[in-house]
Amino acid sequence: MSAAVRHAPPPLIAPGEDATSISTNISYITLQRPFGLLWLGGLAVAALLAMLLTVGICWLLYAGVGIWGLNIPVAW
Repeated sequence: MSAAVRHAPPPLIAPGEDATSISTNISYITLQRPFGLLWLGGLAVAALLAMLLTVGICWLLYAGVGIWGLNIPVAW
């Protein structure tokens, strides 16, 4: 029986690549096309929902949990 031969794992990056070239290749994927109207519309909807959340939290802190309809007094 022959001894088991261990093979070295393949390299993680191709020969000739360095951190700069890898970063350039990855960032090119996201920066190759401009923003579309659909993306800007989604951003606007997300911003409006974030503002609505902020207003709701501020209202809750100002008025208290009574805005939830929990107006039943505690009777111990």
